[in-house]
Amino acid sequence: MLSLNKIFFLSLLFYISGCSPKALILMDKKTNEEKPIKIAVLDFYNHSTTSNPRLGRELAERLTYNIFAHSEGCFNVVERNYIKSMLEKADLKFSDTFSKEELLLLADSIDADFLVKGTIIDYSTDIMEKRNNVLEVLISIIFSEDGSTIAMLKLRKDVKNHHKLVESISAEAGKLIVHKKANLQSILNPVTSDTTNAQ
Repeated sequence: MLSLNKIFFLSLLFYISGCSPKALILMDKKTNEEKPIKIAVLDFYNHSTTSNPRLGRELAERLTYNIFAHSEGCFNVVERNYIKSMLEKADLKFSDTFSKEELLLLADSIDADFLVKGTIIDYSTDIMEKRNNVLEVLISIIFSEDGSTIAMLKLRKDVKNHHKLVESISAEAGKLIVHKKANLQSILNPVTSDTTNAQ
């Protein structure tokens, strides 16, 4: 028989693990009536003065996670290693700036409805924390049918702790993209008005 202390401890542990950002997130397909939007996040192009080679990849990885975590089954995110393998087949790299034709080819090869492409505009950190650390990004959502940019988002974070920059930007961007799911669905499934006259 479990004591009250053990029951309380197990309940608390279960609650904390469920609320932890490290908890496993599963997509609940039962709650989703529409076909999920298939989206692929590309590495961010680094246009800032930093020489950090991992920054663009880390932003993309975290943004992919945040879209999935907040989507409640409305989005299917393309696995990033699969994107990488398709890019290699096309002799392209994540770090390249893609032409419209290359974006269309990539979207077709991974069967994505939308591509998310980002640019790091500004990144500056101060390890001594005498001044704020800055990360500014520009994110575009590309429609796979014609390569058009259907949404743009510019985010800037100014924080004391430089370790929180990437996570805070990607979390906010993920929530904002998921928030626009109805707009993205309407692009995929435009409503056509009935022009027939009722008799």
